[in-house]
Amino acid sequence: ISLGLVGSEMCIRDSTNNLAQKDLADIFGGQANVSKFLTGKRKLSSSQIAGLKHKFHISADFFVR
Repeated sequence: ISLGLVGSEMCIRDSTNNLAQKDLADIFGGQANVSKFLTGKRKLSSSQIAGLKHKFHISADFFVR
């Protein structure tokens, strides 16, 4: 699954300002995977998109391009 990198990544960063990587670790499968996504080294999987959709109450379409 591809990601609209700049817009989506920046919005996730803004939305998670009050969260630590450990708060998203369950969605990403570990803190290291959160870091890899936020630094652009890893794309989101469909299960990660579903988890973020649920946590932030946003459409999955936001992440898929």
